Amino acid sequence: MPTTIETSPPAGDAPSAPRSRRRRRAAALLLVIALGLAAVGGVQGWRWWTHPTVLGEAEGFGWFVADPLAVADASLYYLVAWPLGDDAATTITIEDAAPVLTTDGTRADISVVVCRGADEEPMGVGPSLAGWCEATEPAVGATFTWGGGADEALYVLVTAQQPGRTRLTAVDLTYSYEVGPFTRRGTERLEEQVFVLRAR
Repeated sequence: MPTTIETSPPAGDAPSAPRSRRRRRAAALLLVIALGLAAVGGVQGWRWWTHPTVLGEAEGFGWFVADPLAVADASLYYLVAWPLGDDAATTITIEDAAPVLTTDGTRADISVVVCRGADEEPMGVGPSLAGWCEATEPAVGATFTWGGGADEALYVLVTAQQPGRTRLTAVDLTYSYEVGPFTRRGTERLEEQVFVLRAR
C-alpha cells in the first residue's frame, strides 16, 4: 500500500516570514536610533567637558579704540576678565592663552598676564598696571581664582612693532581645574572683547 507523505504544514503552523522580517527590521531600526542617540549624547558630553565655562560671566572692558600712538609708546594693557559677584571660588590653572586677532598690521607682541591684588574697580586700558595690581605674572602656567570675592583679573598686553592697526576680538583660554575626583581641561573663548591698538 503506497505511503502518502504530507508536504504542507498543518493549518495554523505555517511560518510567518513577513512578520519575522518586520520584527527584525523594527529591532534594527531601534538599535540604530539608540546608537544615534548615544553618539549625539557622547559628542555633546565631550564638547561640554572640553569647553568649560568657569569664566562665563567675565566682565571685560568691552569696545575700545586707542588713539594713535608713536610705535615706541604703543604698548597698552587691556582688561579681558574681571570676576563679578561672590559665587563660590574656582581656581583654574592656565595652560595656554591665545589672543584672537582679526587684524595685525602692527605685528604686535601680545601676552596675557594675571593681576594679583586687583583694585576693586580695575583699570580698563592703560600703559601700566602699577597702582592697579599688587603683583603680575604671565598667565600661562599660573593659577587664577574666579569668584568668591577674589581680587584677581586678566589683562592682555599689546605692544606694536611697527606702524599700523591691530584688532583683538577674543582670547582663547585653555585651563584645567578639579571637578570632584576628576580634572577637567578645555578651552573657553572670552568674547565680546574688541580692542584696537593704532601705531604711527
